Amino acid sequence: MEKEYLIKKWLDNELTSEEEIAFNASENFLFLKGLTKDLKEAKFKSNFNEEQEFSKLKDKLELKKVTKNKIISLSLITKIAAIFVIGFSSLFYITSKKEVSTLIGETTVLNLPDNSKVTINASSSVQIKRFNWNRNIILKGEAYFEVEKGKKFVVATKDASVKVLGTKFNVIARDNYFETICYEGRVLVSYKNSKKVLYAGDKFLVIDNKIIETSNTKKNLSKWNGNKSSFKNTPIKYVLKEFERHYNVRIKANFNVDEKFTGSFIYNNENVALKSITMPLNLKIQKKNNSITLSKND
Repeated sequence: MEKEYLIKKWLDNELTSEEEIAFNASENFLFLKGLTKDLKEAKFKSNFNEEQEFSKLKDKLELKKVTKNKIISLSLITKIAAIFVIGFSSLFYITSKKEVSTLIGETTVLNLPDNSKVTINASSSVQIKRFNWNRNIILKGEAYFEVEKGKKFVVATKDASVKVLGTKFNVIARDNYFETICYEGRVLVSYKNSKKVLYAGDKFLVIDNKIIETSNTKKNLSKWNGNKSSFKNTPIKYVLKEFERHYNVRIKANFNVDEKFTGSFIYNNENVALKSITMPLNLKIQKKNNSITLSKND
């Protein structure tokens, strides 16, 4: 009974200092420590199965029970097994996913297990499986993909997915704005109930949940490639949001932000970038600390 009492307190993390010393010196502690090691190794097998490992654990504890003359009761065996399996399931779930994020004004390159490459734009993130990667990616924000040929490669966003075999393409998934441009090969874009195959030079654009028809833009394609962002007939409000992500500023627009903008801005010079936006729209600039106010020239 004393042994069961100590095991219960150990499971609940309620051992006193004296009880912990006694428990650590007992054979039960060494046995349970061995179970911990077994489960750690099992969790990182590619074919891990929680039900199978739970069954194995109960069998091992049952054997311990028989060989040591009912040291541990069946209910306690179940409790120990459940705590170990659930605990390591949570650990495995947390560590089984890899997420790479960028800050304001930051870009980074992620090399994938199949030698594909993702260039992640500012204030964006991608998530993949850490083990047994299946060429599926979850994207928030913007990224440029160079995909090695092979089985199907899928980029999933909040509202859409892009499927490819081997190609180069860019995906933007921001609030109320989705865009895919194919630079090489072809991609299949699925947006809600719409599907469209894009070939090199094609673009699929959704603004405020409305699909915008776009013609072949091959001659004008210029991916942001980590140095600049380019836009064509895009409401200026989305251009300004992208500017904020790269220069860590807040912009107040005292004009119609649905006005369309065609052009680009660079990432390494704030003043030059701002002028490339404001001059075509005839805007004046007022700066104060980390804030910028834009308004129409009289």
